[in-house]
Amino acid sequence: MKWDDLEALFDRGDVLSIVLANELMAYRAVDEAIEVARKQIRASKCQGCGAWFVQRRSNQIYCSKKCGLRVASRKYRERKR
Repeated sequence: MKWDDLEALFDRGDVLSIVLANELMAYRAVDEAIEVARKQIRASKCQGCGAWFVQRRSNQIYCSKKCGLRVASRKYRERKR
């Protein structure tokens, strides 16, 4: 439904039309918010343990700080051998 259609419902002035227009605008706002959230969520596979996680930063490669430290410790021990 376009904005002009919603304005027409408001202009009719009856309570049912106003409620319907408000409901449609709320639905549209929620739908747009969901779409924005969908675009911003980046799922990635952890390079340490292989688990799937949602990235908090675009350059995040481990699912948690603990997992990243585990990988760093393992690499450190391998270099010391």
